[in-house]
Amino acid sequence: MMGLVEKTVPPAALTEGMTWAITGLSVGAALGSSESGGMVDRFGPSGGFAVAIAAGGATVLLAPTAQGPLNRSLRARAVERPADEGRAKSVL
Repeated sequence: MMGLVEKTVPPAALTEGMTWAITGLSVGAALGSSESGGMVDRFGPSGGFAVAIAAGGATVLLAPTAQGPLNRSLRARAVERPADEGRAKSVL
């Protein structure tokens, strides 16, 4: 995830981009844990696993919708920045 953020976000906004990615991950984990806990209380362990399976299925369905914009962003960044820009230069 961080690699995608680094490749798609302009250098001036890199810290903000990574912050949003980590925030999204944290919010998703908190919501998933909360929902899983409620399902375990209602339906036992299989309810908690059902939440994980449903979330995985939603991810599989949503991933193709993000592929197009991600590919366009990666192509645009490749045009903006030469291949060796952004790499640490050796001082030796």
